[in-house]
Amino acid sequence: MAQTSNTAGNAVPPPDIFAAMPFWKGVPPNEVYDLVAHETESIYFQQGDVITKQETECERVYFIHSGQVRLERWRPGAVTQNNPRGLPVQVIERTVDKGYLIGRFALSYNLPNTSTATALDPVAAVSFPTAAFERLIYRYPFLRGNLIPQSLINRLRTMPLFARVGLVSLSYLAEEATVHPALDAGSPIYEAQKSPDALYLIKQGQVALSQPGQSDAAIWLGTGNTFGFPGSIGGTGGSTEYGHEANTTTRTELYSLPWPSIRRLATRYPHVENPNIQNVCLKAVNNISVFKDLDPALKPRLAGYCSFQHIPQHHLIMQQGDIGDSMWVLLEGSRAVLSALDGSGSPLPPVPVDGLVYFGESALVATRSVSSTIESEPGSLWLRFHWRDFASFVSNEKDPSIRDKLRVRLPDELAIVGSEEEYSWLSTGEQLVSLTRRHWLSLLQKMRWSLIGSVVTLAGAIGLQLSGLSPWWAIWLLGLPSLLALIWGVLDHLNDFFIVTNQRVIQQEKVILTSEYRREALLEQVQNVGVRTSFWGKSFGYGIVSVSTAGSSGSIDFDFVPEPAGLQASIFRLTAERKARYRAESRLEIQTALEKRLGLVVDLPSRVLSGGPRRMSTDDKSLPWHQRLSRYLFADHQVYWNTTERIVWHKHWFVLARQVVPLAIVALGLLLLMIGSFAFDFYQQVDQVVSQTIVGLEFILAFIFLILLAVIAWVIADWWNDTYELTSDSIIDIEKLPLFLSEERKEARLSEIQDIRLNISSPLEMILNYGDITVQTAASQGSFTFDHVPNPRAVKEEINRRLIEWRRNDERRKARAQMQDLPDWFEMYRRLEAGREPTRVVLDNDTPNEVKGLS
Repeated sequence: MAQTSNTAGNAVPPPDIFAAMPFWKGVPPNEVYDLVAHETESIYFQQGDVITKQETECERVYFIHSGQVRLERWRPGAVTQNNPRGLPVQVIERTVDKGYLIGRFALSYNLPNTSTATALDPVAAVSFPTAAFERLIYRYPFLRGNLIPQSLINRLRTMPLFARVGLVSLSYLAEEATVHPALDAGSPIYEAQKSPDALYLIKQGQVALSQPGQSDAAIWLGTGNTFGFPGSIGGTGGSTEYGHEANTTTRTELYSLPWPSIRRLATRYPHVENPNIQNVCLKAVNNISVFKDLDPALKPRLAGYCSFQHIPQHHLIMQQGDIGDSMWVLLEGSRAVLSALDGSGSPLPPVPVDGLVYFGESALVATRSVSSTIESEPGSLWLRFHWRDFASFVSNEKDPSIRDKLRVRLPDELAIVGSEEEYSWLSTGEQLVSLTRRHWLSLLQKMRWSLIGSVVTLAGAIGLQLSGLSPWWAIWLLGLPSLLALIWGVLDHLNDFFIVTNQRVIQQEKVILTSEYRREALLEQVQNVGVRTSFWGKSFGYGIVSVSTAGSSGSIDFDFVPEPAGLQASIFRLTAERKARYRAESRLEIQTALEKRLGLVVDLPSRVLSGGPRRMSTDDKSLPWHQRLSRYLFADHQVYWNTTERIVWHKHWFVLARQVVPLAIVALGLLLLMIGSFAFDFYQQVDQVVSQTIVGLEFILAFIFLILLAVIAWVIADWWNDTYELTSDSIIDIEKLPLFLSEERKEARLSEIQDIRLNISSPLEMILNYGDITVQTAASQGSFTFDHVPNPRAVKEEINRRLIEWRRNDERRKARAQMQDLPDWFEMYRRLEAGREPTRVVLDNDTPNEVKGLS
């Protein structure tokens, strides 16, 4: 309750004062005035009046219209030599003036008054009841972000320097932070002789600290780290100079905080002024076995390529089945929980793990799926090595052998997978798990005619030799066809395979230079995987694997599969992981929505550097023209349509050409005939009867010529009007005759797609790169057939990519729909519980805990 010696009557402020308050942005002015104004009053304080007192009930908040106010926050101090009893210390002391809202943090966090506010001179303020503000926050949750620097607070919460620092004290500190413009590489931040006025935090980027006059950096620091400690790398500046230089090595974004505020905070949290935090990353790099074989001179620089993160609450680090993009290191003194599914898809008991330990190290050398789910415990400290940052480190060091020196554990099956460049049809985030070709007995079956031919060739050669004739006749006439048949059989065997990725199963049947058939199904559509074996299959270890899907077109069957039970178990495991991933995404959506509603979002930049290596796309302008042409023409290097909302395909140009060219040839012949008859009539003086006959013939030819032109125009228009369209949520097949005579339109949602097949049925289609795509749907129209579509493999992959993207977004939509009302329930629960002490959440411990892992 305000303690004042003089207040003006309870006058309601005029509407223009409300319009000048920045935190109402986005809220309809009429609602602000209706809900708040009638309970608002203008109030005046004299010098020395206490406006709010820490730990008292926050019944009203005050918007300063004029005057200055001192804010003080006291908390139990750390037990030190100077404070052996841990007496209260002043952690926040600052002066605020016009435009500041006193009580903003108590209102935002639903706490008693978080500081004592005292008028330094006569103060005019506008007083709002807390309950009225809460009603508006309930209706407009974004208002909480208008009241306080929410995004900055969320980022500072993830800085390891502020581990264990109370949220309220950190929020006050955020108001004093300076957000610097981004600095380019090579920009100086401060010199050694400069007086240490600020402590710097790296929002994102990289900074090198070095001694004056020395080109080699002594310390490299990446995203999340802290610098600006006086003399912290052996300088002689003491407390009056930094004693070292700081320069950016890449594009870098920084925060800075005044040293007086940091020292004041250190009376409760001593670790915030401890320069040892700068050595944590290098210490971890030296202690983990992955980098044990690296040159010690490289490790200080490598430490600058990792992100240093503090995760203040439960947070998902990686999800089993996802593609790993980073190696994560849990630091000493921190804890996480590991969970996973076993080979049958059943969940294993969660296992707590303590640092120092690392996960996902294979991401540094290859794109691989994550084998387990990792969730951080509150207050844990992590290092994150993103594969692009590590690739930039290797490139900058100009030593490709660095990767070979890493001690990385790769699963055994990864040896058969190959690189992403070999399988360019993989979509974003997709990883090849297994590629299975038929059993070697299938190869013998394909080679039977060549083997018979070889026996006949040998018999013929022996017979000719015994007859005194040259055996070369038998070799040329019988042996050469047998050899060609042998080569054809081997290539045909190698072109048939069954692929399993972390997103789908694919069957390919390809006859070289003749035909290609490909069929696939998403893992979410798999309902059962069956295995059938015969007597010979059991004897030689092969069988038939049948993948039943939700489609009405039957199952995907692949015969002569070696070790079919292993393939069956692998598909079951991946299907379970895929479903578990979707459930995890639903939970994550709920958590994210609640974090946003409560203003507790965890802001964790994934990278140190900007940019980095990338995979070249088909239309990459940096490629030579002949490579771009090759990638456009050949099937396995398809065009990417990731940024196109609607794609429209027409039939292949050859379909048009084989109808138009014969007509065009006939029309050209008629035209030449007309020109010839006209020239004959003009240059040859013939009698009138013959001339009239020629003219009549020319009219007939001209009439036929015009009819042919009309037919050609009709065929071209008919070809152009038949389209196959794909959007972000539907597939459309349009057959339309010219002149609006008729139109047949078939449309289905992507959610109704059950099966996708590719069929290239002739050598000509293989050469010209076109074929048929059949999409089986659950819609009333049944199947959609894209006949004679150009680049059919790319079309099929694009349909599949959009289907996967749609399903992922659909899962998120379902999760958002399920939890749409949850934030309102929690908000109402929080408001109802607010009046019952001590049910409020404690956001600042009475006695600060020791921070491990920062020494």
